[in-house]
Formats: sequence, structure tokens, C-alpha cells
Amino acid sequence: MSAQPLPARTTAPRRTTGATPERRNRVRLTVIPSPVPARSRAPFVTLLATILLAALAAVLMLNIRMTETAYALHDVQMDLALVEESINDLQIQVDAESAPALLDHRAQELGMTRPETSYYISLEDRSVTSTEISGETN
Repeated sequence: MSAQPLPARTTAPRRTTGATPERRNRVRLTVIPSPVPARSRAPFVTLLATILLAALAAVLMLNIRMTETAYALHDVQMDLALVEESINDLQIQVDAESAPALLDHRAQELGMTRPETSYYISLEDRSVTSTEISGETN
């Protein structure tokens, strides 16, 4: 096949300088600036994630501190219970050692004797009263 030449244009395109009805009705195009691209949400999401992680870390640390305090409190309560038990034992010993019969027996072992007369001082009338062991009053 052979290449055929294009038919020659016999008429030139028409250019008119006057306003034609087509041009008058046409909408005039203007350049509109492109819309501002939407800001990225990454910084906001990062801030929220950071706040959330900080809150979780604070709760974790608080929980750890409370647990440590609970164990320390338990240890102190156990020590307190041992001390109270020791105090009760010592109080029982003091009560047993201060029984009148035991004191009288120990005094006799040490060579002490009962006094024949007991003296009482009355602060109201500033008098001294004596009582013999037999129960007679002077």
C-alpha cells in the first residue's frame, strides 16, 4: 500500500475579531486556587497516644507503690502482733510475780519479817494512826 497524501485544505479557518453570539454566551473561566490540603491527623493521634501511655504508666506505678505499701503494712502488723503477744506474756509474768502470797514467801526467804504495827497517815486531819497485827487500834 502506498501512502496517499492528505487532501489540501482549500479554506483557511475563519477568525473574526468581533463578538459573536457564541462568545457572548460562553462562561468566562477563571483560575481558582486549589483547596488547602487537609492537615495530617498524625500529630493529634500521637499526642493522644502519648497521653494514654503516660496515664497507663502512672496507674501502673501507683499500683506498684500500693502493693509495696500493702506488703510493708502487713510486715509491720505482724511485728506489732508479736510485740503485743510479748507484752501480754510479760504482763502475765508481772501479775504472777506480784501475787501477795508469792511476795510474802519471797520476803521470808530473804529474811524479812512482818511488822508488828502498821502506821497510817491521815492527810485530812494530819494524824498518824497505828494498827497492830492482831487488829487492835491505838
